[in-house]
Amino acid sequence: MIKAVEKDHECVRRNGQRVPVRLSAYKKDGVYVVSKGPNLKSAEVPCKTLAEVVQYAGKGYMIRMQSEIMDLDGKRRRINGLYSSDGIEVIS
Repeated sequence: MIKAVEKDHECVRRNGQRVPVRLSAYKKDGVYVVSKGPNLKSAEVPCKTLAEVVQYAGKGYMIRMQSEIMDLDGKRRRINGLYSSDGIEVIS
């Protein structure tokens, strides 16, 4: 059974500062989301389980992922979006 799908990423802020983040797949509207095309709702494929997400990732689909809440410049921020399946880590 797969517990999580995670990825290490480096976010570059407007001021040039690089922030390392750990992203993980999350449920959006009750389902995990993968996408092959542009960042449009019509291109998204819903997946009920992380096993389905891993199957699509093997085919080159991007995975909707987000980080934990971070404190950046005194504000609580979260990084999220569609990320390539390169370098994902499957945690069982």
